[in-house]
Amino acid sequence: MPLDEFLDAWWKQRLSGKIKGDLEFSGSRNMPVAWKADAVLENGVLQGLPVLEKLATYTRAERFKRLVLDLCQASFHPEGDALRVDKIIVQSNGLLRIEGRMILRGNHMEGDFMVGVTPETLKWIPGAESLVFTQTNPNGPPGLLWTRVRVAGPLDAPQEDLTSRLLGGAGMSLLFDTPGKVVNQGAEALLKPVLGEDAAKVPGTVIHGASGLLEKGVKTGTGLLQNVLPLFPGK
Repeated sequence: MPLDEFLDAWWKQRLSGKIKGDLEFSGSRNMPVAWKADAVLENGVLQGLPVLEKLATYTRAERFKRLVLDLCQASFHPEGDALRVDKIIVQSNGLLRIEGRMILRGNHMEGDFMVGVTPETLKWIPGAESLVFTQTNPNGPPGLLWTRVRVAGPLDAPQEDLTSRLLGGAGMSLLFDTPGKVVNQGAEALLKPVLGEDAAKVPGTVIHGASGLLEKGVKTGTGLLQNVLPLFPGK
């Protein structure tokens, strides 16, 4: 049946497809009903989410703006006053795969996911491959780079920790990696909200040549580091 029969107005504009699955339930007159469901979304499309717009900008992959879901499935069962969603798999072929679980309690969600992307997706984000997408997922498909992502907050505006880690990785890479690395549009957009427009452009112009940071670059680099390190895990 059409997915929008289960969605509120906000999600109807962003997620579409047809849902099918298996439902098991049991109970009696004096016992609460116990149930669980396995669901699959067919012809799924996810679009219009701010995080997808960010990813499209950071990676230069326009496919993120309208994400075709080649595989989308999960298992559902109640847990006290909450709904637990396990065995989540979301895949857009040639772009990314998400595996994990989450719990829904009222209008609030908490999720723990492994996110895998193709190496080509990360080539425009300094530090993403070497500092952020560094985990392994032995059960995942080959050829992807993985990182763990936590998501929490209201259903219509959840917050994730990936952006801050990408920001930290980009800042550290631009300061310490190969001299002369250029800030592209994606990296500049990533750094700008925290560092400001001018500072976001600095690494590509100041970190230049084997001598590293010079004169004004030293002062600017120190400021960049102070902004980036608190957002980088373990620092």
